[in-house]
Amino acid sequence: MTVAPQGAAGALVILRGGAALRSFCGRTLLGRHLETLAMAGIGPAAVVPPESFQGGGGIGDGVTSLADSSGLRSWIERHRLEKIVVVEGDRLIDPRIYREAPGLPAPAVFVTEGSPGDRSVQPAGVAVLDASDLSAMPVQVSVVAGIDTVIGSDGIATLDISRIPDYNAELRKVVPLYSLPLESAEERSRARALLVRNSGKGHQDLPAILFNRPLEEMAARRLCESAVTPNQITAATNIFAWAVTVLFAAGHLWWGIAGA
Repeated sequence: MTVAPQGAAGALVILRGGAALRSFCGRTLLGRHLETLAMAGIGPAAVVPPESFQGGGGIGDGVTSLADSSGLRSWIERHRLEKIVVVEGDRLIDPRIYREAPGLPAPAVFVTEGSPGDRSVQPAGVAVLDASDLSAMPVQVSVVAGIDTVIGSDGIATLDISRIPDYNAELRKVVPLYSLPLESAEERSRARALLVRNSGKGHQDLPAILFNRPLEEMAARRLCESAVTPNQITAATNIFAWAVTVLFAAGHLWWGIAGA
């Protein structure tokens, strides 16, 4: 067992329904959460299942499941955690929110604007809580109820995700942060379209805008629900590029042009 360093932030992924366990763009939403949390340096991570999955059924092998407050308290003490990043598992959450979470003073909650014309704010599906508040949870209170009580308490700090820098240097364009529910088929379709739209680089030249971008989005839509990973696409592209280079070097001009 790996113990987190003193003061580390762990993560709790709350599964209120079944959306997090259904496949979305080639993997489960839960798998996406666990991977992006680890990439953000947040861990260890555990899952708080709904009643229908208590005992770990349907969650996956090797995933820590915390069904009651005593298990949560033991988990916090065992890993010497001071902060807990709480994630709503049934939402698609921008990885940049995870990267901001460890530096946020606890307790605090990320929020997002409501629908157009609605000046209210809504929870963005991520909160940073003090581990001691969760450890002090009464035994008879469920983990989800205790977390909801802390998040809903008066005076908890909020951070609008619109205040997080939204320029993506890798893609060379502004990509607004997102936090979207994935319960209905319509919500899943909307989220899938958002990921496809955000996947391409911010090309500046006209030929790329007219030709590259539509082809990229068409390929992304077709590959979205497959098991193909971005690294596999990069590897295949590099192999193809080297093959074309060899054709040019060997004097096969027309074959090289056709491959290019």
